[in-house]
Amino acid sequence: MPKSVHMDKPELRKLAKSLGRYGDTLKEANTALKGAMRILESVGWTTIIGGLFNDTYLEQIQPNVDKLMNKMYELQGDVILAIGDIEKGDRYRKPRA
Repeated sequence: MPKSVHMDKPELRKLAKSLGRYGDTLKEANTALKGAMRILESVGWTTIIGGLFNDTYLEQIQPNVDKLMNKMYELQGDVILAIGDIEKGDRYRKPRA
């Protein structure tokens, strides 16, 4: 059994921040794609290509982008909670004999 376990808390904070940024990026991409769909609809692009884009986006792409975005935010929260647990453990840890 190892004598000590060390977690690099600054690196974990960077990881949490990165996960949040990934979630934000996916949210922005989703918003941009929705905007593109609205533009296509507003100019009357209801041809086969426009309809296929809208259908494909709504049925396949958007749900996956939403899931991935939510997963990034979930992981960010998990890492933040883990950092708190590590810090709490560091404060209340009994020294080894």
